[in-house]
Amino acid sequence: MKAREEQQLKLREMAEVFTPSWLCNEMYNEADAGWFVRSNVFNTVGYDYQWTPQPSAIVLSEGKTWQDYVATTLLELSEPQKLYGSCRVAMAL
Repeated sequence: MKAREEQQLKLREMAEVFTPSWLCNEMYNEADAGWFVRSNVFNTVGYDYQWTPQPSAIVLSEGKTWQDYVATTLLELSEPQKLYGSCRVAMAL
């Protein structure tokens, strides 16, 4: 079954919502801007919602560790699946 057809079937049968990856990225970028007190920490978003990963190491604020970042609790309003935050956890490690 094609991915789009599968999404439509799940939407009709289980009222499952699919959040596009670009929107997840935008939401996490906003949360990251608050946590790091600067923007474009992990990536830079360009035109048509494409993003470029940050090529250099992530610099943490003084007194913060990557463990603090991973332990940060965020409210996921529209995505019940655990894949939503996996990219940020992987990038933080």
